[in-house]
Amino acid sequence: LVAREPLDPFQRVRLADAQAAAGQADAARETARAALAMRPEAAEVRRAARALGVPLPLDDYRLDGRAVIRAFEATERRYAAPAVVVLDRTVERVMPDGAELTLTHEIVRVQSKDAIDRWAEVEVPAGAEVLTLRTHKPDGTTREPEEIAGKDTVSAANVAIGDYIEWELLETRSPSGAFAPGFLAERFFFQSFDAPLDRTELVLVTPRGTRLSFDARGGAPAAVSRPGPEDTTVTTFARTGVPQLFVERAAVPAIEYVPSVRASSGVDFRAWTRFVAEQLTGTTRSSPALRERARQIAADAGASAGDRARLAAAVVAWVTDSIEAAGDLRDGATQTLARGSGNRLALILALLRELGVPAEPVLARSRLTAEAAEAAPVEELDDFADSIVEIDLGAASGLGAASGPGAASGPGAAHRYVYVDPRLRHAAFGYLPPSLDGARTLALADAPEARFGVARSTGTADHRSVDVTIRLDEQGGGAAVATEELTGWPALEWAELVDKFGADRARLRQDFEQRWLGVQFPGARLRDLDVTLPKDAPGAAPRPVQIRYSFVSPQLAVRGDHEMRLLPTFFRSQPGRRFATEPARSTTLVLGFDIPVHLTATVELPHAATLVELGAGPAERVERKGAYRFVEERRVRAASQAGAAGDDVLVLTRDSSLPLSRVAPRDYPGVAADLRRVDGLEQREIRIRLRGARGAK
Repeated sequence: LVAREPLDPFQRVRLADAQAAAGQADAARETARAALAMRPEAAEVRRAARALGVPLPLDDYRLDGRAVIRAFEATERRYAAPAVVVLDRTVERVMPDGAELTLTHEIVRVQSKDAIDRWAEVEVPAGAEVLTLRTHKPDGTTREPEEIAGKDTVSAANVAIGDYIEWELLETRSPSGAFAPGFLAERFFFQSFDAPLDRTELVLVTPRGTRLSFDARGGAPAAVSRPGPEDTTVTTFARTGVPQLFVERAAVPAIEYVPSVRASSGVDFRAWTRFVAEQLTGTTRSSPALRERARQIAADAGASAGDRARLAAAVVAWVTDSIEAAGDLRDGATQTLARGSGNRLALILALLRELGVPAEPVLARSRLTAEAAEAAPVEELDDFADSIVEIDLGAASGLGAASGPGAASGPGAAHRYVYVDPRLRHAAFGYLPPSLDGARTLALADAPEARFGVARSTGTADHRSVDVTIRLDEQGGGAAVATEELTGWPALEWAELVDKFGADRARLRQDFEQRWLGVQFPGARLRDLDVTLPKDAPGAAPRPVQIRYSFVSPQLAVRGDHEMRLLPTFFRSQPGRRFATEPARSTTLVLGFDIPVHLTATVELPHAATLVELGAGPAERVERKGAYRFVEERRVRAASQAGAAGDDVLVLTRDSSLPLSRVAPRDYPGVAADLRRVDGLEQREIRIRLRGARGAK
């Protein structure tokens, strides 16, 4: 069988087994060695080699845990922390065909009870092989753990303060379908938020002559290369005595500032997009049912063959409303249509192509990961993780879509594009969530080079408008009536809620009372709730979702002796509390995204009560061009205007906008001062004098 199929390593494993059974130990080892050279990442091959005493590719790079612990204790280095990672080591062996073997070796000294709780449970990744897992006691003895069926972790045995926990794992990956014999390794970090690292190192073993690329971040250590055995090159990145990191609130992703390295060879965006496109081949294949559905959608929309915008809007609306998102991007459009669930992206593309509307899938990198202007290193190609649809509306579109793939409109632009996120139901045509509005895109269309762009949302903007009238009584309680108009993301959330609860209005009321009303007005009891979800024609300007509700509350204001204090805690933004808690920062701050809010609150006072102090000037403004904007105004409306003679009426208006943006550490003090000022403005109390109070008119 081996002679007939010389490239099948599993037949060689069977031959080695037969040779060993026949007493031919040397021949069995040679056969196992040949199988191991072919498929070192195959678990069956490695087991056979290990059983016959054949060294595995990473055996020469393993360390003796006891020796590492002795060396650490000899240095007498001490760390004031619950635990210290004595060894944090990864060895990555890349085989000539691009297969990868990864050896992870960790040794942790636990120095507190909390550290025992944190480190004594060792999580073993799926498919990983445990080579070592033991507890080292101060007297030099070790304890082996017992595996408990059904647990996702393995408990280190008999751990006490001062012990060392050691584990060694082997993971393998087959050659990449996109880059082989090239590879893309996992990123290795040289500093941790969990504990200080006494010794941290990455060892990369590659075939000699391999052209390596590294994406190094945050001041990663320099590479040191040397010739290795078996015609390899060994590249090492190492550091000792690394202090623990402490995360700052709302910081950029750790990859931007934590020292790290990611290695690659033979990786480029064009190869990646070609590979992804090949995975999607055939998913948009047509069928009679699909063609009939396309015809019906066009007829229902009343759109002509050349009206790309109306046709595209109708297709997207029908698919997102009628098809449950499920499965992966390799599901076929025809199967998705038949099941009523599956790959929305493929079905949208297939229907659009049936109707003659050009469209392509593109990959987007979330703005939470990086802004569009930031470079896209090839080692981070998996940042482009969101799949959206780019639709060519032609030159005559009137929807205000971007001109050119991902670019802003400009002179001489021949085509206009709109972007659609298939995951969103009830979204206006062309709407993208804040994380993707302005995100960098990578096209999957066939081209000599990778094509990058920027996706822009062309649907309705995110906004919440609130108009609430509150009638206070003399005890500080009262009743209120409110109307909210929502567009963009908050409108989508409400549409999803209505879908979730369906005809069960009692559950919808309960959810609204607990999750929203109770946050804005603690202790409030909902009276009435009415939700209006407009049904807009495909391509028409979307109308806002309207929420009307009324409620009573026993304590809207705090009653004192002949006076009430009103704290307008409703619909506040409080950006300082959320983003400006540190006196200084070493990492970039990510602000937002907050839905822009316009609030008008009319507060009708009890009979003969008067406003003593508004707590703020006529119009208080905190803003920074191109970033945030907060405006608060408090004024008294004359009694004659209120329609209730002798009673003052307070009118409070707030406008807040906090878009997704980044603040460099050098700019943080000024921004933090602004945000804290907003908190102070929103928290200023309003004093109301009641009838009969001393000095009252």
